[in-house]
Amino acid sequence: MTQTDSWSFPAVHEGRHVVSIGTFDGVHLGHQHLLQRAGARADELGLPLLAVTFEPNPAQVVRPDRFRGRLHTPRQKLDRLQEYA
Repeated sequence: MTQTDSWSFPAVHEGRHVVSIGTFDGVHLGHQHLLQRAGARADELGLPLLAVTFEPNPAQVVRPDRFRGRLHTPRQKLDRLQEYA
């Protein structure tokens, strides 16, 4: 899995992809299932899988008064996504 930021995104990820979008904090069983299904679909179509996530967590920006913290650091989240994507 290639990791990039929003500034270099268009240059790195040209063409068609299967895309899974989410905050993916914690990469729990539901996230794992979603990523595995998306990966299987990407394989069927012969396309790369692209997992899109956000930093900071959108809840931290939109509702900072209700944000309860993160389960993983950004680095841990990327490592977990690498495992399942």
